Amino acid sequence: MGEQGKEILNTIQDESVLENPTLFTKFILISYADLKEYDFVYWFCFPVLHHPLVKVIATPISLAKSNIMTEDEFKTIQTQAKGIVSIYDTVTHTWIQFNKLISEIERIGQETNKDQRLGLYIRDSGTLPDTPGWIARNIIYAVSYYALKKGIKEVPVEIIFIREQNEQDNIEDEIKKE
Repeated sequence: MGEQGKEILNTIQDESVLENPTLFTKFILISYADLKEYDFVYWFCFPVLHHPLVKVIATPISLAKSNIMTEDEFKTIQTQAKGIVSIYDTVTHTWIQFNKLISEIERIGQETNKDQRLGLYIRDSGTLPDTPGWIARNIIYAVSYYALKKGIKEVPVEIIFIREQNEQDNIEDEIKKE
């Protein structure tokens, strides 16, 4: 387990994760099959890096239940964002390549405009409403790592987590309605 965590940390430190964000997704699967009893056991390990200086200053809210953006704006974001994570400028609403993350952190760290934030659009596997999934937490760690490496103590970040509902969620919603 420690090896996978070290690999993720190494890809952040050598900046190779900027060219290939799928390196955030490493995990371990251990399986055991008792063929006599037809018993199959699976253990998953998802390494998560944690930075003690990361602070959440606002509670998460659902875009569907807010007036932050219209449905058309949200659909535009969904069609323009690529892969696991994308960067956007929160003032001009333009998209920036993920490999430009460090230069964006530097630019925003020196910005005098308090409305300027680093915008991240993350496809998140988390299921708890107030907790980002393991991949998202590793991306947040990378942002804090690069900011501190450049001597920037504070980088305001706006994150939009996109969580796809699975079939089980739809079934549970239907059961609750009955």
